[in-house]
Amino acid sequence: MKNRELILVIESLANEKSIAPETIFRGIEKALSSVLAKQLEGDVDIRTHIDRQSGVFNTKRIWTVVQEQNFVNPDAEIDLVTAQKTYDNINIGDEIEEEITQEDLGRIAAHQTKQIITRFVREAERAKYAEHYESLIGEIITGKVKRVTREGIIIELSDGVEGHLARNHILPREIFRTGDSVRAYLEEINWEMKGQLLVFSRTHNQMLGEMFRMEVPEIADGLIEIRAIARDPGNRSKIAVKANDARIDPIGACIGIRGTRVQTVSNELGGERIDIILWDNEPGQLAINALTPAEVLAVEVNEADRKMKITVSEETLSQAIGKNGQNIRLASSLIGWKLDVKGPQEDITPEQKLSQDLAMKLDIDEEIAQILIREGFKHISSIAQASISEIAAIDEFDEEIAQAINERSKEALLTSALDMTDANHISNLPSMSADLISQLTSKGITQSSDIADMDTDELMSIIEISEEAAAKIILEARQPWFDQ
Repeated sequence: MKNRELILVIESLANEKSIAPETIFRGIEKALSSVLAKQLEGDVDIRTHIDRQSGVFNTKRIWTVVQEQNFVNPDAEIDLVTAQKTYDNINIGDEIEEEITQEDLGRIAAHQTKQIITRFVREAERAKYAEHYESLIGEIITGKVKRVTREGIIIELSDGVEGHLARNHILPREIFRTGDSVRAYLEEINWEMKGQLLVFSRTHNQMLGEMFRMEVPEIADGLIEIRAIARDPGNRSKIAVKANDARIDPIGACIGIRGTRVQTVSNELGGERIDIILWDNEPGQLAINALTPAEVLAVEVNEADRKMKITVSEETLSQAIGKNGQNIRLASSLIGWKLDVKGPQEDITPEQKLSQDLAMKLDIDEEIAQILIREGFKHISSIAQASISEIAAIDEFDEEIAQAINERSKEALLTSALDMTDANHISNLPSMSADLISQLTSKGITQSSDIADMDTDELMSIIEISEEAAAKIILEARQPWFDQ
């Protein structure tokens, strides 16, 4: 490549790639110096200068003047005595320039110049784009799928810049094909020279946050603030919001009229189910909000260990926990505390459970049930078989109360007997034990059809049973479906 031709190539590339010519010149000078230094023996110091007008190379070997005893790099240092034989007014620390002939330079430069120009233009162009996109980290960018690989997909943007969306950052069930339009969260810049410049994600928590900023003007304007996000990407997520303007309903604004805003976000994320909750600075209240619509009965906060014990109603226990514990995991992640959720029955003693069951079956106050148990009447059958005078002998009772209790016990026994003859009663399931029947009936579940509508997680949350046993019982309860 002739000297003038080099100038024209650099100017053309600078204009085409919008890179300052000086950046290319300096890059080539540095690279040529490095190439020439490798052709010479030792650790030499080479400096190359290209005339910006003519393109002529001027290359010099640099020697640093040192004391004779202080050589660190003999290939780039000369002792003071030797230097003074050739140069006047030379001192320690000065540099001596030894010109490399144009012939020596030409043999190397002719072979390397094109390769060096190409590499440094590519590096300079990458650095320019990296600087531009660094300011866009944390935003959602739209591009097209250029190529699909085993590791993920390559996304090409409108300016030709490429990014990588790794397979583990793609939502479950998502399939991309070449030419597809894709929106992704810009997570970081790849500053290495190999690989795509941009690193994208669709599973990042802030992908959800940025989607809401795009769809909800109140968030973009700062009237509503996103305080926390937790995701099970592509399946379910929770986002906590607060209003910086008391006149705004943050949850309603995020949902939109007829749910249009939240539905748009959900559709972009593969149908991800999104729970929008109200932020609260008090962790206990935030936990209650995060578990909505579960009915929270009590919250015990351990600030030292950042743990909470939360009691919810028996009816909403499985809902609070969620399928495979998903809901409670998301709530814990959102708040940043470990949450232990349980039903009210888990805290009661066996004696309390016995009195509650007896009170429910006889439709009496629990205090009366406790008195009966204290006197040895622990079961309906023992009460029904006792005489009215035996029951009336209890200090707190009179004959009228004793008679009412006795009659209710006999009615309860009759009802139970009739239930047992019902073909749909849970007692007719082959794998149903007396203990399991007791657990289920105490929770108002007496029909096989009730169990047939459950999944294993739901049944396991109600009674103490293994997953295998739960699956077997549910299958037995669903047998009538197959017999029809």
